[in-house]
Amino acid sequence: MIWETAVGDFTLYAIEDGWAPRDPHVMFEDSDPAVWDANPQFLDNGVLRVSFGCFLLHAGDDLTLIDTGLGPQDDLPEGANSGLLMKALDHLGIGPGDVSKVVHTHLHPDHMGGDVSDSAPAFPNASYWTHQKELDFWRSGEHPASEAVMADANVIHDAGQLSLITADHQVAHGLTMIESFGHTPGHTSILIASQSQRAYIAGDITHHPLQAIHNWNVVYDVDKAAAASTRAKVFDQLADSGVLIAAGHYPRPGVGRIVTDEGFRVFTPAPARRIV
Repeated sequence: MIWETAVGDFTLYAIEDGWAPRDPHVMFEDSDPAVWDANPQFLDNGVLRVSFGCFLLHAGDDLTLIDTGLGPQDDLPEGANSGLLMKALDHLGIGPGDVSKVVHTHLHPDHMGGDVSDSAPAFPNASYWTHQKELDFWRSGEHPASEAVMADANVIHDAGQLSLITADHQVAHGLTMIESFGHTPGHTSILIASQSQRAYIAGDITHHPLQAIHNWNVVYDVDKAAAASTRAKVFDQLADSGVLIAAGHYPRPGVGRIVTDEGFRVFTPAPARRIV
């Protein structure tokens, strides 16, 4: 449920809010079945285990959540679960009031489902951050989940806790939101920097390690051409750079590096200490 790694003087926790099974051929609609057949380590009886991952950054006196998972749900497939974020924070000795910032990569329900509890912000002392273009997209009603997303976003807004950016923006020392549009119109990724070390929280630029080699889209990408372009650009930038990449939907803990192996980009997991 919780893994820990260091980024310079900061501590980054990878937290699994839950998971659900997915058909890889449906989720990655342009994927080659032969590739999945050649990589059975990623499947369980042909099914992909997709994590609802989020991250907690402990930087000095600040505690920043990057996404909040899917939140508690009653209609998940058998064996799946969600809404474990609060239990994880409690295990770390962190109360909801201790969180200073909630930074969203985007507003798909599995990334902001833990924002609200009992019709109030789940983190009462936190500023909640997202991109203006992201909020505008969900306000437009174009997506089937718009009503549910905006119901929670409006709770945050009405509480005076919503902060919006319109370009790359340094939210706090060592933490910068970076525009990475495509998966959604206002998608951002998060760059963490401390001392000489860097970590890149990818959000939904990528959903699986195989995308480092095969630039597949997922069925959830809003602008598939832009998503593919952004994904390729980010992987090219990160390849052999030494920068950690952290991806919430990857097999846990979802932290590693992009390296070049015989001319191909490959995701290589990095060590992370499992706490529980």
